[in-house]
Amino acid sequence: MADDHGNPGTPANAAAAGSQGKPPLEPAGPLVVLAFEAYFLLLGVATAYALWTIWPYKGASTSVRVFGLLIDFKNDADARLLILSMLAGMLGALVHVTTSFATYLGNRKFDRSWIPWFALRPLIGMILGLLFYLIVRAGFVTSNAADAVNPFGVSAVSGLAGLFSKQTVDKLRDIFEHAFPVSKGGDKERGDKLEDEKKSNGTGDKPEQGKNGSGT
Repeated sequence: MADDHGNPGTPANAAAAGSQGKPPLEPAGPLVVLAFEAYFLLLGVATAYALWTIWPYKGASTSVRVFGLLIDFKNDADARLLILSMLAGMLGALVHVTTSFATYLGNRKFDRSWIPWFALRPLIGMILGLLFYLIVRAGFVTSNAADAVNPFGVSAVSGLAGLFSKQTVDKLRDIFEHAFPVSKGGDKERGDKLEDEKKSNGTGDKPEQGKNGSGT
């Protein structure tokens, strides 16, 4: 039976999951937890430092190091803003994923099958941050000069896109489904689609929570 915290990793719950056709949960070990704590800490500090390093303040250096890589912007403000949007998106995603990580650890529901989700979420946030910057730059900024773009606005939009990555992807999906409707085929005829995709959490954004769990 489940403990006071609703831990699903007990024999009774594992048997119940097996009877429902689902594989039993496999809680991550302490080494995995420590590895993820170090991963989030180091990546968060490195991303924040890189964001501060490339910030286009007055008199900023044209050559900076981002994650150990030397980048020479050569007075190219557009290239600086592109990297700025990616770093802000990654930082926003780190806020999201570390909050979820702490929540699942607190509820003893950190399952090994969700390790790739936690590991790849910062990368997804970085890509979404860049994508949203390109959308905003293409549709809402009338000036072609990069110097006219507010870096605070770029960081805010990209950071929010990474922080609310699930809502961002859902909104983009809604826009494209209405703009480019598919009369037949598509996901409805895809043979390997997850059966419980709509029942569980819609997009597979994060694991389901138990009675005592709390989503982020």
